[in-house]
Amino acid sequence: MASRTRAADRLRAVPPEAGPAFGAQAGPLSRWRLAVLAELGGPFGIRGAGLRRFRSVAERGGGARRAAADRLWAAAAASASSGRPELAAESELVRSLAARVAAGSAEAARLDAPVSDSLAGDEAYEALLTVPGVGPKTAAALVTLVDVSLFRGHDELAAHAGLAPCNRQSGTSLNASSPSRGGNRTLKNLLICSCTSLAGTENRCGRHYDACRARGMRHNKALKAVARKRLKAIYAIMRDGVPYRDG
Repeated sequence: MASRTRAADRLRAVPPEAGPAFGAQAGPLSRWRLAVLAELGGPFGIRGAGLRRFRSVAERGGGARRAAADRLWAAAAASASSGRPELAAESELVRSLAARVAAGSAEAARLDAPVSDSLAGDEAYEALLTVPGVGPKTAAALVTLVDVSLFRGHDELAAHAGLAPCNRQSGTSLNASSPSRGGNRTLKNLLICSCTSLAGTENRCGRHYDACRARGMRHNKALKAVARKRLKAIYAIMRDGVPYRDG
């Protein structure tokens, strides 16, 4: 899935060039945003398609909130009206990269099927699949890499996963908080990447992402914050073997 990751990184770099507002709204590569970008391209393609078609594509993509979709539409329209020249190559690049990311996601889901079959019936695995954003690959990694009985609380698990904030001191800042660079890197990457689909959703994780972005956090830092918050629920679910409840 390295090619999907490279395509996703390149795709996230394109929208900000069309303006910070469009970059902020297009950056979280949820399914519906990928569907919009793959079919309509960048700001000019989105505006040219019209609001009705844009909403139709977003709804077909799955999981689009009307408010989030309208924010992307407004940002695209503003970018297209900003006076900057329309670049056909930019729209084609966005379409191509978005299609590659979507195809990579579908292939990952197909490859995850055998993992799901091998762990079917495992209480912790089945409960983890109820957590927003946690699919077979992430759930399997948690079950196989984490013995929850070894951790006295979610803070210890967060440290093990490299998601616990650490305090640092420098000449210009005192006790500034930043994510830990330690922990299990494989687990850390899975937990953060699996939060990508939560951006723009109505559940608790999606609302926390929106709140982080509203406070000025960049996309990747907001995802880490969501992963850290979600890990509290993951710890309780693995400890108690109960499904996730949003609320």
